[in-house]
Parts: sequence; structure tokens; C-alpha cells
Amino acid sequence: MATALDPQGNGSTVGWDNPDTGIKGKFTPNGQAYPENGVVCRAFSVEIELKSGDKSLNGKACFDKDGDWTVADLKPIKKT
Repeated sequence: MATALDPQGNGSTVGWDNPDTGIKGKFTPNGQAYPENGVVCRAFSVEIELKSGDKSLNGKACFDKDGDWTVADLKPIKKT
């Protein structure tokens, strides 16, 4: 997530996987990073491939004072 959301990055989708659980997916930043309440935030979408089925979510993460990205909002994308 940190690589995808990096404000200095190119905004490309970044894939990830966890070989211990078999779960994988990809993070895509949505728009540019922006200041909010004294920290830098960025909206994103994530697609997660689970054994029970795929999930698509939209969220927002903020770069906290400890130097970590923390998810501040996360909601399922409603399928139409």
C-alpha cells in the first residue's frame, strides 16, 4: 500500500500477495495526495483475491506522524 500511495510515486497500480495465506490483490491510487488535518492523505481502490471470492473496496489512507500509512476509511464498492 505504501508504494502505491507514495505522493512522489507515479500513481501506478501495485500488486501484492501473501504466500502464507494465498491472498493477493492490487492497490490503485485514485487522484493525487492531499493535506487533511495536518497529514497527507490519498484515496485508493483495492482489489483482493480471496479463496471465498474477490472483493473490491474504496478507501482513504493517511501518512501518520509515525511515518506509516494508516487506513482512515474503507468501504466495499457496490456492484451495479
